[in-house]
Order: sequence, then structure tokens, then C-alpha cells
Amino acid sequence: MKLNKTDYVLERASDGGYYAWLTVNMQCNAYGESPEEAVLNLQETMNEMIQNMHYMRDFFLTLVLYFRLSGFPIFPRRKSLQLMK
Repeated sequence: MKLNKTDYVLERASDGGYYAWLTVNMQCNAYGESPEEAVLNLQETMNEMIQNMHYMRDFFLTLVLYFRLSGFPIFPRRKSLQLMK
């Protein structure tokens, strides 16, 4: 996914390098010797985070499927309301 200039903040570090981070998630950040390198590293970091989220989703869905097939009640079933006649 390509980043727009409004998607990240870029600042010069005291050692002469550059830090970049996403505006929506400061934990997704990267360092580079030049502004271009910092943004490129940020883009790679963001793609890795997205890939890890997909791995977690797949793991969770596999776990749910496993427990469902084994008969383990992960999510308790609600008793349906029946109208009394």
C-alpha cells in the first residue's frame, strides 16, 4: 500500500537521520538516513503489521473452527424465545 504525505509525520532526528510514523498509529514508525529511506522503511513496517494482523485473524478463525468441530461451546447458544399459546 502506497503512503500519501498526509498518512505520516516525518521529523529530523538529532543524529541527522529521519523518523517517520503513521498519523493514525504512532507505534508504526521507522528510521532512515534520508527522508525517502524513512518513508520507505515506514511503508515496509506498515505492510508487515498488516500481514501480522492477517495471520492473527487466520489463527483465530482456525481456532474457532477447531473448537466448533470438537463440540466445545465457544459462544453459548441463546435459548430461543418461544411464544406461549
